[in-house]
Amino acid sequence: PNNQLTGTTFDNGSADGFTAATDSCTLLPSLIPIALAGVVCEVTNTTSPTDGANNPPEPPGSIESRFDTAANALALIPPLTLVQGKGTFRSPSFTVTGSGPATLSFNRRAMLDSVIALGDQAQYQFVLVSEPSNAETPLTSETITRNALLGPQDTGWEAGATTTVPVVAGQYRLEIRTTFQTTLVIAATSKSTLRFDNIGLRVADGTPTFVSPPAVVTLPATNVLATSATLNGTTNAQGLPTTYSFRYGKTANLLGADTIVAGPFNGGNRIDVQPRSRDIAGLTKCTQYFFRIEATNSGAPGAGTNVGAILNFTTDCEPTATTIAPFATPNTAGLNSVINPNGSDTQYFYDYGLDSAPAGTFTNRVPVTVGTFVASIGSGTADVQPNTAVVSGLTPQTAYRVRVTAVNAVGTTVANTVVFTTPGVGATGQPGTNGTNGTNGTNGTNGTNGAQGPAGTRGSSGPPGPPGKTQSICGTEKVSCANPMIRIDATTIRVPMKGRLKGVVRVRVFCKALAVDTCSGQMKIRSRNKIQPQGFGFPARPVRKVTFATAPLQLDEKKIGFAIFSFNTQRLSVLRRLRSVAGEVTVTVIDADNNRQRVKKNVTVRAG
Repeated sequence: PNNQLTGTTFDNGSADGFTAATDSCTLLPSLIPIALAGVVCEVTNTTSPTDGANNPPEPPGSIESRFDTAANALALIPPLTLVQGKGTFRSPSFTVTGSGPATLSFNRRAMLDSVIALGDQAQYQFVLVSEPSNAETPLTSETITRNALLGPQDTGWEAGATTTVPVVAGQYRLEIRTTFQTTLVIAATSKSTLRFDNIGLRVADGTPTFVSPPAVVTLPATNVLATSATLNGTTNAQGLPTTYSFRYGKTANLLGADTIVAGPFNGGNRIDVQPRSRDIAGLTKCTQYFFRIEATNSGAPGAGTNVGAILNFTTDCEPTATTIAPFATPNTAGLNSVINPNGSDTQYFYDYGLDSAPAGTFTNRVPVTVGTFVASIGSGTADVQPNTAVVSGLTPQTAYRVRVTAVNAVGTTVANTVVFTTPGVGATGQPGTNGTNGTNGTNGTNGTNGAQGPAGTRGSSGPPGPPGKTQSICGTEKVSCANPMIRIDATTIRVPMKGRLKGVVRVRVFCKALAVDTCSGQMKIRSRNKIQPQGFGFPARPVRKVTFATAPLQLDEKKIGFAIFSFNTQRLSVLRRLRSVAGEVTVTVIDADNNRQRVKKNVTVRAG
């Protein structure tokens, strides 16, 4: 055992300090009849000066454990014959100066040679023995069985199974324990041989004498912006002078002409893992880049270069935005859009105005304060919609144009323009002239009248019931306050706090037959009690009732629909802090005859 890459070679038959510790030969007494008393067996531990692995160019030489048997009358009861021989080679003692993984490597050759035999076995085991306690750590073992009745069997030189185990500093030795046995038939002289060469036990204890290229690991990029990023990784110099670099570019295998190498940088000569980071600039926005860390050490045989895995990242983009058709009533409209922040905190506003104005001009903005974007959708990477902003004061039966603009740190996106027309609220026109009556069809046969049942007894009137939970505030409408046009189905509103639908909730409503054609108006979700209106990162403000979100509503009578609310960043922060708020959903609705009602429903608003 040493730190040479080739291990112990036993050149020209030298045992390189290995000694034959024990050898024995046994007939298992429980299986031996008197007729087998003449059986002889012998185990010999020696060297083979003319045979070795990798020969040439390496000089010949290996150590050898050989098992010889002579058969007498064994063929009389072949299933019961069992002869066993054992041998042990022991290495010189050696010292491990530091803790680390120990890796065993070796070559072996097995030769089973008998005149008539079946089931011969040659087994070996490598054991790491701690001194002076003699505590043992098994490293590897193998059993080779003869599978032919006549003729020799030779495996040739093969690499043994490589095994790695943890060790701590201390005194050790290696033992190679061989076991040979006959298990089925042996009718004449038998010889089984195991040879070993190039035995090595390398311990990565971090000392400068352990020579290997530096260990490197590529870690994910951080601080990714539109034109810059931080590349990360780790290196272990393995105790030798080391440099490291970051290789990056737009091609997946980093072999393109656009590949850039940042470095080399000093990687020191430590024997432990060190974090490495480098800021790079001059990148192209909205582009995928690939990168890895590379390191090279020098100063001793076995030093070299290692490269880490190739990872990737995408630089930030300006947002993508699409204006979608608004929801309009005669005097209001819910402006809507689909926006993807593309990884950067994004805000938006709407420009709108009369479609009769000169092309490309808009007279109004929501929010109205130029340069202050109170409508934010965060920094996700998925589409967010509908991003509703309700505007009022519109003129019935009038064409308007609208577009959304989205802004983040990378850039500004001005979306497409959508034209919409508000519906009218004029009086019903005079009835038209009746058309000519069609020809009456043939009357069908009348069915038989059923017998009339007796009249039921009239029940007494019960006491008046308690007032309902739905509150109505009525003006000059034709519908009674006791019969609201709208039914709000929600009792608990759960607001998603992350994911593609972050901050977006739907509330189901029903437009009753009490309405005339349609129910239309504006809904809002607000707290029932006074609460702290500020969220995380916002300045403190006095407690008050807080409106969380608003949404337009237009629904045909006797129809079920959904009002879609969008909680902005500040309101999500308030809800994240409080987790649950006693709230109310209110809706001011107008039917097609301009009757107006205000309906309120108590709910619980939860972060969920």
